[in-house]
Amino acid sequence: MNIVYRQKKLVSFFGFFSVYPANHRCMFISALTLTLLLAFVHGCRADDLLKPGDQTVKDTFGKDSSIMTWLLIGEVITAIVAYVATKNIKVLFGVIVLSVFITIAAAVIGI
Repeated sequence: MNIVYRQKKLVSFFGFFSVYPANHRCMFISALTLTLLLAFVHGCRADDLLKPGDQTVKDTFGKDSSIMTWLLIGEVITAIVAYVATKNIKVLFGVIVLSVFITIAAAVIGI
């Protein structure tokens, strides 16, 4: 008589991961390792070596810089050329949305 014992299957909090009880020790060790790693990384402190370059970056890529002006002009030209090449209005609006996204991202970054 062959008796086959199967491990009891547990369903985790998310429902789509299946976790077996034998793997709990491995998961605990992984979580402990990650916690220790984050604890040691948090303790590292250093001076910001790129802090003196902030003003240079803002002067080069800021709101009133020529780079941003040329970038916006390039995006408009790209939108027009892409629309003429494809005759698809979605392409035109896609490039305009990209331009708005770049402007918002620059404002969020602080340049």
